[in-house]
Amino acid sequence: MVGNKRKLETGYLSGLSDGISNLRKPKEACENAENVMVHDVLATYTDEEHNATLRTVYSIFGDVQTIDEVIASLKRGVDKAAA
Repeated sequence: MVGNKRKLETGYLSGLSDGISNLRKPKEACENAENVMVHDVLATYTDEEHNATLRTVYSIFGDVQTIDEVIASLKRGVDKAAA
């Protein structure tokens, strides 16, 4: 994980188990960046645990978005940089 050695503005958390204890390292890697949890590309053992994690992340750590919302946001950033 590159963390903020490259001055990341946003860290997208995806492709891992989303239990709160599993999010510590990715969160630390982007500690000075906005954190976005991409909820439809994360999973855990039960829907109840998944949804509890999403609520906790949204209320404490950062934002929760779908993969479509992330892609749209990245496209807006590329378009803005190209302008």
